[in-house]
Amino acid sequence: MSSAINDASDLAESMGKVNVVFGEGAEEVEAWADTASSAFGQSKQSALEAAGTYGNLFQAFGIGQERAR
Repeated sequence: MSSAINDASDLAESMGKVNVVFGEGAEEVEAWADTASSAFGQSKQSALEAAGTYGNLFQAFGIGQERAR
C-alpha cells in the first residue's frame, strides 16, 4: 500500500514541476505524457519528470516557454 502512496506522491510532484516550468503549456505536456507508456515504454510519472527536468534546463539556457514546448 505504501508503494501506491509513494507513486501517487511522485506523480503529483512531477506534475507540479511541469506546471511551474511549462505554465499554460502544462496541459500539452501532460497529454504527451499520457502516451509515454506505449510510445517510449515509460510511465507517465517518468515522462513528466523528464519533461520538467528538460524544461528547467532549457530555461537555464535562456530558451523561453514557447520554444521549450
